Amino acid sequence: MTTPLRSLIHCYSPTGERYKPTIRPTSGFSANADSEHLRQAMRGLGTDEKAIIAILGRRTSAERFAIREAYKATFDKKLEDVLSSELSGKFKTLAKKLSMTPWEVMAKALYKAMQGPGTKERVLIEVLATCSNDDIVELKKILPASPGGGRQIQRPNP
Repeated sequence: MTTPLRSLIHCYSPTGERYKPTIRPTSGFSANADSEHLRQAMRGLGTDEKAIIAILGRRTSAERFAIREAYKATFDKKLEDVLSSELSGKFKTLAKKLSMTPWEVMAKALYKAMQGPGTKERVLIEVLATCSNDDIVELKKILPASPGGGRQIQRPNP
C-alpha cells in the first residue's frame, strides 16, 4: 500500500484558500519509539490514555501508518486489535480510526452505509464526492473484487 497521504486537492478550501494543517510532521519522528511508548501505555493493569492521545493525536496520517506498521513488525500484533481490547466507548472508536489510513476509514464508512435495509446515500456522496482519482484507486485496492468482476462492498480488513 502506498503512503497514506491525501492528494493536494484536499489542501485547499472550496474558495481556494490554502488550509493550514494543525498537525505537522514531527521532527525526530521514530515509529519504533512511538510503537514502544504505545505498548507501555497499554501494558499491565489500566491504560495510560493520555500517552495514547499524546502519540496518536499529534502525528500525521503518514506517521500513524508508520507506527502501525512498526507495532506489527515489533510485537507481532495489530495495533487496532490491541487498541480495541484496551479501550472502550468513543475513545476506542477514535483511536482505532486514527490508526487506519484515510482510505480504510472511507472503505469502512462505505461498507456501513450499505449494510442492512436501505442505503445511506448521504454517506456515499460525502465519501465518493470528496475523493480524488488517486483516492478511488486506493479504495479499489481495499475493497475486494466480487466473482463477477465488479467491486462488491464487503467488510474491509484493515
